Amino acid sequence: MATLFMAQGLERDRMLAAVAYHLPNQVVIIRNKRDISAELSRKVEKNLSAVKKKSSQFPVNISWNEVWVDFFSPVNALVDLYEQISSAEDARIDISSGNKLITIVLFLIASDLGLKVTYSTASSYKGIPGYGRLMEIPKIPVDLGLDIRFLKVLRRRDRWDSLTELAKRAFGRSDKSAIMSVARKLEPLEELGLVDIRRKGRRKFVEVTRV
Repeated sequence: MATLFMAQGLERDRMLAAVAYHLPNQVVIIRNKRDISAELSRKVEKNLSAVKKKSSQFPVNISWNEVWVDFFSPVNALVDLYEQISSAEDARIDISSGNKLITIVLFLIASDLGLKVTYSTASSYKGIPGYGRLMEIPKIPVDLGLDIRFLKVLRRRDRWDSLTELAKRAFGRSDKSAIMSVARKLEPLEELGLVDIRRKGRRKFVEVTRV
């Protein structure tokens, strides 16, 4: 049973193109816990209703579900979505809709799990006719070093005042080996922009990325 994950958005044609291409048994719409305005929320709801109605014409019985995450907190969104996507049967991801932050999170998860990712170009841009098409994004054969258990601990706070403190929370101990392990786990997260590590002398402060 194929499960398609895609973010809420206003890109109706692109979302429909993704559903038509994958013809999934289940579509999971990733919803934002904090839309920037009530007006945007209303437009999103209207668009989702239109997508679901149009999709009923496709030759497959689609079950629609939602998962709510914070689009503006990459670490929280990553943790919340990773487990859902990794446990889904025949998971596929489309990154045609949603804001850029959630698109990045979805692409990171797909790359780490080796999943199929699609993207649809617009059939028009600001009223100018174009050529809309759906493409499959090539996989990136790399291990991004995502440790979900560690991320769950990391996101409990916006800021950790030392690696020693974080090691004690993550591993139950704060010896040199545990601290070095924390440092290694933070390296790819810093490169991905999910955390910001600030240094003051020999001491390191870890801040979880928020927008």
